[in-house]
Amino acid sequence: MIHCSPNPPSVNSKQPQLPSSNLRLLNESCRAPHYDSQNFHNPAFQDKEISWSSDWNFPTGSCFNLEWLNQIHRGTPWQTVYTGADSTSPLIDWYKWSGSLENFPTNDWKIVEMFMAQRKSFGTPLATNLPVFVNNTIAANNAINGGAVSFAATAIFLNNIIAENSSGLFRLPITNDLILQTNCIVFNAQYDYANLSSGLNNLAVNPQFIASGVDNFHLLATSPCINAGSNGASNWLAVEPARVQGLDLDLGAFELSSGDAPIFLSPSILSDSSQIVLSLTGMSGECYLIESSSDLIHWDSMATNFTANGFFLISDSILGITNRFYRAIHLP
Repeated sequence: MIHCSPNPPSVNSKQPQLPSSNLRLLNESCRAPHYDSQNFHNPAFQDKEISWSSDWNFPTGSCFNLEWLNQIHRGTPWQTVYTGADSTSPLIDWYKWSGSLENFPTNDWKIVEMFMAQRKSFGTPLATNLPVFVNNTIAANNAINGGAVSFAATAIFLNNIIAENSSGLFRLPITNDLILQTNCIVFNAQYDYANLSSGLNNLAVNPQFIASGVDNFHLLATSPCINAGSNGASNWLAVEPARVQGLDLDLGAFELSSGDAPIFLSPSILSDSSQIVLSLTGMSGECYLIESSSDLIHWDSMATNFTANGFFLISDSILGITNRFYRAIHLP
């Protein structure tokens, strides 16, 4: 229905000025200041390892844990909840970028505090009211104090790896003792523990990351952190998703699985130099095809075997052979 005014207004024949179009261009309000290729994966500017919409992984099910917080899309330049140690460029840059200082990323830390204070409201039915940190790998972080974790409240710290940070676990003097059990805490530059003791069954051994220099913190098959975790002392793991791949939980965030590469160990040559004996260590109960080569081009099958208790021995004749290479192929 069209309503006509009894006194229609005069019509301005001048065409309105349309704003310039930015179709197919990057929205400036979502573009970091000083944006360039070097900062493409800089967490101070945007989400690390997120390049496309399909990179998002939204968990399903009723089990809520701290891991979800890094997967909450909030639609600001810092797309997920920010829990890192470093902060962005000056506040004025953030204001120009985001349009508000209230969503400055370090304010996200309050979300973690809220989670810890009101865990039951998130449907987390644990047998304790204490915050629980379970199966995390915290490595290669840098901060003035508490490069790994800084605690101001009593908490349970279980099955974690804390390694290669500027500093390890820091407890404020006002805090009651933390409950530390079956963690690997080692190689932190300033200290591993500050204002607290090492706890029960905690390790101080090399966790054997595959390649921490390139942020690969999966465990080698020979890591002492494999099968070293607690499977649920005092019901603390009541809501932890089923993740045991071997005999027990591994320490840290990554369980050794059938898809992880095995390792050849302990090469020994017989006294007459006729044979070499190797030990293959990998996921227990898995089947591997062993192949050998003298030029890394042509490969010959040697044997197929299962890893009982995580390893098996193989031998090869090397009499009169100068070079010998070996590889293991996982079979279904």
